[in-house]
Amino acid sequence: MHQLVFIHGPGAGGNSQSWKEQLAYFPGSLAPDMPGNPDGSTCHTLTGCVEWLRGWLWAQGKKRDLVLVGYTLGSAIAIEYALAYPEEVSGIVLSTIEMKPRPRSLPSNLDRCLAAQAGEPGAMEEWLRFQRSNLRAAPPDITERLMAEHVKVGPMAQYRSLQLLFSFDGTDRLAQIKPKVMLIRGEADPLNPPDGEGGMHAQIPGSRLERMADGGHFPITENHEKANALIADFVRGLRTCASVPEST
Repeated sequence: MHQLVFIHGPGAGGNSQSWKEQLAYFPGSLAPDMPGNPDGSTCHTLTGCVEWLRGWLWAQGKKRDLVLVGYTLGSAIAIEYALAYPEEVSGIVLSTIEMKPRPRSLPSNLDRCLAAQAGEPGAMEEWLRFQRSNLRAAPPDITERLMAEHVKVGPMAQYRSLQLLFSFDGTDRLAQIKPKVMLIRGEADPLNPPDGEGGMHAQIPGSRLERMADGGHFPITENHEKANALIADFVRGLRTCASVPEST
């Protein structure tokens, strides 16, 4: 019996609310709030994130047949988990992730978070405008729900998560991934370059690449009906249990 686990990143609410539609669609699926988003002590390394997530899952008896689904930092955590504990993971679904981060994106994103946290004039409004712009492909009700979560989680949590994301480097390691892999690319993503998921697909033997023409920076959250059908099909390919619904 496979266990779906959804791992959030610093955007789209910055917590497990990113996956509300997935949790409703896949009975028994799980989505933790990673430490520091906003509660608890932040993990300072990707390895620390993996170990925290593994402990959280093991505490619930979830030790095998995991299917890890993430975007941005969540994707990086899923990759590191699959590399560290391949015997526990059956498959990973990745989105909005590159083999190696673009250094030029680091200063503006991090500086925006720090300015908002410091209370500089207009900085919080600018930070919130940026979050909203990244969600422009999402339905209005989902956007408003996730914007409210960003206010709760705050810019400092995003700053720390972005630091972790920018530390991810899959160069020369992707071919070592043993679980099955599906990559979901939002073709209308304004931030991730076109060769992001495509480049990773070329490096991961036997991986599956799905391109969503109407998907933006968070395609799984934005077009959740299509994304859920893709995930369900992927999991069925791993010989899933009957609790995974048929795609419509």
